[in-house]
Amino acid sequence: MMDSKFEINKLQEQLKRDPFEKYEEYEIRIRNVKSVIVGKGTLEEESYDKDYGFCYIKIEWYGINSVEKVKSEYFFCMISKRNLNGDVDFNNKYDVSCKFVSIGEKVYIDNESLNISINGENYKIYCVNLYRQAFESNEEFKTRITNIKHIPIGRVKFNKNNYDIKTYSGIVGNEWNVIKEVRIPKIYSLFTAIDNVAIKEICKVDVEYVLYGKLMLIDKAISIDMGSLFIMINNKSVPIYSICLNSMYFYDVNKFKNNIEHISMISAGKVRMNPSKYDFESSTFLVDVIWKKWAAPFVNDLCSFSISISKEDASILYKGGGVYDVYINFEIQEDKISVDSINVITFSKNIKLEYEVQSSESVSQVIDNGVQIQNDLNQDMNMEFNLMRYISDKGKYGYMDSSKRKILIEPKYDYIGSFYEGLARVNINGSWGFINLNGDIVIEPKFSMVKDFHDGLAAFSLKKFGTKRWGYVNLSGKIVIEAKYSEAGDFYNGVASVRLQGIFASKKNIYISSDGKIVNYKQMLSVK
Repeated sequence: MMDSKFEINKLQEQLKRDPFEKYEEYEIRIRNVKSVIVGKGTLEEESYDKDYGFCYIKIEWYGINSVEKVKSEYFFCMISKRNLNGDVDFNNKYDVSCKFVSIGEKVYIDNESLNISINGENYKIYCVNLYRQAFESNEEFKTRITNIKHIPIGRVKFNKNNYDIKTYSGIVGNEWNVIKEVRIPKIYSLFTAIDNVAIKEICKVDVEYVLYGKLMLIDKAISIDMGSLFIMINNKSVPIYSICLNSMYFYDVNKFKNNIEHISMISAGKVRMNPSKYDFESSTFLVDVIWKKWAAPFVNDLCSFSISISKEDASILYKGGGVYDVYINFEIQEDKISVDSINVITFSKNIKLEYEVQSSESVSQVIDNGVQIQNDLNQDMNMEFNLMRYISDKGKYGYMDSSKRKILIEPKYDYIGSFYEGLARVNINGSWGFINLNGDIVIEPKFSMVKDFHDGLAAFSLKKFGTKRWGYVNLSGKIVIEAKYSEAGDFYNGVASVRLQGIFASKKNIYISSDGKIVNYKQMLSVK
């Protein structure tokens, strides 16, 4: 015990270098000093998880002036009930011991040797130092942060009303509780994959579970690694997944891909069946889809949703409620995430949801990977990119380089689309415009809605007398076709499909050229 001033002074003398002692000899001698008590540790009861064993420690160091203290605000140990000798007294102060190392004349605590003695057993103390040290490179700091063991980052609770028996998955309620230096990624919700028997027992208990995760460095900021989440249930770790489709929040790319695969178990929206939209000749049921917010960016270019189903089955599904969950299977190619297929899962069937794509390119979160973009329009950006849509903690959109994890376009927009012909559509306070690859606004946000550029033109809409009308704007922002159509498609090969609102609410589909003139598209095709 280090209970007296005499013992402290004795240790300090022991740790001093003798003037005749070589530095190499001094270093060896200090390393050979046996582990000694250097303070008292109090276990913080509110952080203790008896299943996993995690517990934060508050350390009161003895006044050993010749020793440099550990520069860390957070310490913890692992004392699960499986390896604990006796009970834990959270009012007691337990001995903290360590060995030492020397550098020149300075003596430091050897962090790897820190222990706390509880009921006669020694438990390793882990240090969580979240500040970059002097002469520590960014890569060294990054490695040190990612090597920190799992720490508590919040709590989750199960609710049987959020369980989906069709996919054996369930959204969990969560409350983040992270140390102040850690940033919480922008996600929509957390979920787990668990069978209905286990979840039934869990919901009976009605308790909260400690959520654990690891840390990672993103653009010099410390964040939660979303691929590392788990909780402990009955001494077993249960993975927790997130509705997060941004790879920057995953340290391990394989964990990101695994998370994307599991997202297919979570409902992305609802289909509504209207008997009047069933086609008896083709046995096709046209359905309306209401997408959830997280899925919307990936399906905003999809339209004309339908399912192929017999009249008898359609009747049964309509009688069974007529509203069913839809699930998206995503495809990952290199850094791109796109919709691979969509399924409707009912109480009796798993049905493929058919759709049409309005754009010629896949809706993706990461675009133009390794492609030279619009050399003629963006000579200053004539380089290879790994662009990835980035969402800040405040829910604002921007773009970053996914390979270097460097922000290229600051997240300041309410929404940002993919780049087409060098421009991306953005939303600011409900109005739409366009930015270039430098992040500069080239077409002011003044439209009710805009679509992506194709053939040098983009459809835009404005409200006229309370009615939305569509027209077209060119790459310089000039309106070249006035807003007079009730609907407007993209231009391909100089032609776009539009719809005119006629008398008595009748609608007429026509085709127009890039100068706004009506063309006979069928005749053009026959000539070709």
